Amino acid sequence: MRSSLLLLLASVYCAGAVAEAGWTKPARVVMLESNIFGRILVQLDLRKNPSNCKEQSLFFRETTGETSQQMHDILVQAAANRLPVKLRVSGACHLKGYAEFNAVALVP
Repeated sequence: MRSSLLLLLASVYCAGAVAEAGWTKPARVVMLESNIFGRILVQLDLRKNPSNCKEQSLFFRETTGETSQQMHDILVQAAANRLPVKLRVSGACHLKGYAEFNAVALVP
């Protein structure tokens, strides 16, 4: 019984953690923050994104490496100037349902 429950929980966790990869549609940055857990959190003005994650407008990125700082700088610039951006979601979901992003593009 216990092993069946663990297997069920593992399959539910895995099903929720896997999403589709791809680019979002262009949207403006609604919220941007770097938190104490080493993550960039972004909310875009979107109703739907390519991932199957629970949250459709919230995204995260671990803040390790130089590219994370460059992406953060692009997002700050976009938020300050109200410019639309596209995020490329990786196919991974955070436990809170945020889609992980691994690229940012300013949209002219």
